[in-house]
Amino acid sequence: MRRAMIADLQKAVQLVQALPNLDIVSPPVEPADVQAERRHRTVLFHCLTLTNKPLIWPAAEEEQLRESLDIAAIMWGPDWHQEARLFSVLNSSSPLCFDKATCAAITSFARLGQPICVTSCAMAGITGPITLAGILALQHAEVLAGLTLVQAVREGAPLPCTV
Repeated sequence: MRRAMIADLQKAVQLVQALPNLDIVSPPVEPADVQAERRHRTVLFHCLTLTNKPLIWPAAEEEQLRESLDIAAIMWGPDWHQEARLFSVLNSSSPLCFDKATCAAITSFARLGQPICVTSCAMAGITGPITLAGILALQHAEVLAGLTLVQAVREGAPLPCTV
């Protein structure tokens, strides 16, 4: 096992681009040879320039979210959001909470009509009940809260999957 490098990222994105059965790109590796504060932009740059497929993009921090949306506008023009180009997986902070950054990302993606996958990070016996019924109830409540927020921001916003 070895640490991933920028060349590994480039090869992996090019492979995804070449595979007809993959319709979306997720950053496959985080290059260790790029400084942590530059990594987000570097990975985004390579994903956007080496493929024309929509991107699964984490929107964990508000600054990264703003940069991603600005870059999308530069890459595809001011109406870039007329089609699905960025896809994000956004999760709760169990139990029963969505943090400020996640709510900002959900709101931004929903307003722009970009697909969102809302997930729960509840873990039985740690951040949620230990029983199967209890953890399932908690997970369902968190996902439904996220879905409700998405639809409150933009009715009919795409929700391709929930976990």
